[in-house]
Amino acid sequence: MTETGPRRGRKGRLIGLGALLLLVILAVLAYSRFLHARNHLILARAHMENAQRLLENKDAPLLQPGYLVAIGEEFKKARQELSAAAGKAWPVSWAGGWLGWVPSIGGDLRAIPHLLAAASGISEIGALSTEGLYPLAELSATNSIQILTQEGSPAEVIAALQKGQPAFQRAARQLDQVVRERRALREADLSPALARQVARIDSILPLLQSAVRAGALAPELAISLLGLDGPKSYLIVAQNSDELRATGGFIGGVWLLKLNGGRIESLDFQDSTLVDDPTRQYGPPPPGLFKYLNAGVWLFRDANWDPDFPTSAKQIERFYEYGQHIKVDGVIAVDQAGLQMLLAAVGPVFLSQFSEWVSGDNVVSKVKDYYSASNQGQAAVNPILLDTSLIPGRKRFMKELLEALVTKLQSGADNARMAQLLRGAKSAFAEKHLFFYSHDERIAGLLRQNGWDGSLAPTTSDYLAVIDSNVGFDKISSQIAETVEYQVAVPDKGRAKARVTVTYRNTTRSTVLECVQQSRHAPAYPQYQEGCYWDYMRVYAPKDSRLTDATYFPLPPGSLMARIAHSDDPNRPTVELGHGKQVFGNFFSLAPGETKQVTFEYELPSSVTSGDKTYDLLIQKQAGTIAIPIKVVVSLPKGAKLASVSPSPSSVSGSQVTFQTELRVDREFTVRFSR
Repeated sequence: MTETGPRRGRKGRLIGLGALLLLVILAVLAYSRFLHARNHLILARAHMENAQRLLENKDAPLLQPGYLVAIGEEFKKARQELSAAAGKAWPVSWAGGWLGWVPSIGGDLRAIPHLLAAASGISEIGALSTEGLYPLAELSATNSIQILTQEGSPAEVIAALQKGQPAFQRAARQLDQVVRERRALREADLSPALARQVARIDSILPLLQSAVRAGALAPELAISLLGLDGPKSYLIVAQNSDELRATGGFIGGVWLLKLNGGRIESLDFQDSTLVDDPTRQYGPPPPGLFKYLNAGVWLFRDANWDPDFPTSAKQIERFYEYGQHIKVDGVIAVDQAGLQMLLAAVGPVFLSQFSEWVSGDNVVSKVKDYYSASNQGQAAVNPILLDTSLIPGRKRFMKELLEALVTKLQSGADNARMAQLLRGAKSAFAEKHLFFYSHDERIAGLLRQNGWDGSLAPTTSDYLAVIDSNVGFDKISSQIAETVEYQVAVPDKGRAKARVTVTYRNTTRSTVLECVQQSRHAPAYPQYQEGCYWDYMRVYAPKDSRLTDATYFPLPPGSLMARIAHSDDPNRPTVELGHGKQVFGNFFSLAPGETKQVTFEYELPSSVTSGDKTYDLLIQKQAGTIAIPIKVVVSLPKGAKLASVSPSPSSVSGSQVTFQTELRVDREFTVRFSR
């Protein structure tokens, strides 16, 4: 019998009401289960925060077994709470597969199971990492960890690292799963609250990847690094950031460190001016070095002209081999701040030849004192140099300083001292006062992943790096106050417009009739920190950026170009390519008390802002600088709605987002929006 229209309508309404009632019941059940799950999530977050506090406690003995166990327990408890939350939230997870289409909440419903799985995986990685470190903590609790000693060997350290390796390997597999869960999340579909949680995962993942990879490879890396698989030689380059150069500072000296079988065979210091062989021919310098320093040849002391440290490190190696006929396996570079950090971690060292203690608090002033003492003594002349190299006191001081530092390390380190040393080295690497370039690709890869190799990062997003090179033959860089402001306008279509303004102020107060770019001799270090500042500055931007306007400075009459090269160069801003980036350059002088602003305006390539309504920016700090203040202003398209911002902005006004911070480390900014 065929149903009539009204009967079919009633039946359809009943089915619809039944389906609606079922959804309501499921929603009530899901909400009830969610409330129970929420309690577990609150507890899980508390345990994760406890673990983070323990890890970040700078005064804590990180490698003490009991302390390490306490951290591991917090991670395990977090994992248990997250598992319980996932069990209670199964209706939400199930409904997410069916209700992902629902406006406003559908994306969150779909994302919850992936977020829970990622968070659970992160807590498991934390627990496994503490398990992997435990054998080393046990060793440090019963013995002082000794490496590079003449009497012993690092065999016990290698054995402890090997014992912890399986835990790190399991953590690596867990990390792969976390990455897969993260890839299943689409930020554009999430509410601002969940988008912030995804941003937190994004900030943690690189740290986890580098830590887990380091633990998994630690035995092999230590064997290679310490010369247990054959003799190794490394250059340790001393960079003076008071005379700022692209990778951190003018190269004042270099140590040659030779290792074999985990022991130091020799450690010798040389002034940078004596590395080159005066009997051999040297090639032409890079264009900027030739143009702004009137350099006729390229020498060891200027080998770090390129801001990409691996590139400069290779050049340092080539010059060292050319001048000294010695091949090396890598280059370490350190500046004054890096030396301070390492000495603060290791503790004071006694220099017997000088009868005084040197610590993180006084090492910089001591270096300056002995530099001055050298200048007051007899100078040694190298015929291929333009000026006199002033060596004796400084050379003895720097040589004995590193020898004393190594001796202190050889004497052994308990777990507290070892934890301080690891933290000090990490800070020096992160803040770009310490770099390491290695021929071993495993070590190089780990350094690169951590951002510790000093390379200019490849990016597809927006990018900025301001690189200053002091070309004034002085030590005045630390007396220059510098700030950076970066403004970018993101359009609906087409290219974004960018404007970078760098402000320089010469804080010295000496009287100068005219700024003259020339080498000079001063009896004491402070006198090298007075006078005019000469800067060749470069701005690195995304490739295919188009320069539309820039500050123009006439060629200073006291410059080497004007006085010696008799150049008619109008000193226009330069444009070139380098390391897959567009490079804009400028050259200027700055008298004592004077302030100047250098501005570049350019259009970014369309690829930077096209895609999923996300603007990403990476700003890399220059090595050797401390913490240059920076302001970033992002103007979104008219009518755009802000979805999420990372890190927290200083202010939001309409569609304009402002960040104010400092470049103590590299900074990343992300702005997500909708229309």
